[in-house]
Amino acid sequence: KYPAIEVEIVVDATANLRQELIDRSLDFAFLMGPVSDFQIENHELIEFEIIWAAAPSLKIDTRKPLSLDELASNPLITYARNTRPFAELARQLRKNTGLPARIFPSSSLAAILKMAQDGIGVANLPRKMIQAELEEGTLIEIACDWLPPNLKFTASYPTEPYNPIAEKFIQHALEVTREYQNRP
Repeated sequence: KYPAIEVEIVVDATANLRQELIDRSLDFAFLMGPVSDFQIENHELIEFEIIWAAAPSLKIDTRKPLSLDELASNPLITYARNTRPFAELARQLRKNTGLPARIFPSSSLAAILKMAQDGIGVANLPRKMIQAELEEGTLIEIACDWLPPNLKFTASYPTEPYNPIAEKFIQHALEVTREYQNRP
């Protein structure tokens, strides 16, 4: 849509992107937000349901929902340590289980998916991302009495100094997100 604009893409954890926005090192970011800073404008982008999934080879009984304690008898594969999903899982495990859980954090969703498919443990992943694997049977959904909260993404940008290009990019991202959500 804007062919004359050169875009440098930075992929990083939300905590780092948030700091770069506050420091004005980035013009805008798509991240698990919002950013709580009065000089950062946030627009809700999209939300993804998170589920537990594992390879059928783990032979987890799926006839009834598991408690988090039962689920934690397997290694748990999740997001990197410096993320909200990791912190929420660790907090729930401390509060509700008697076991020292084995948590395998990763900053790569592709790695989390591959580890789950290889039977290394039970992963929490966006349902939308693994729909094909669930349909093909390479992963199965594991019902648990605790689910991680949905991932909520925002498009965020500093309001000062004024940057009309960043605002145009954010508006375009909102349009693309609406089109994506309205697809059959």
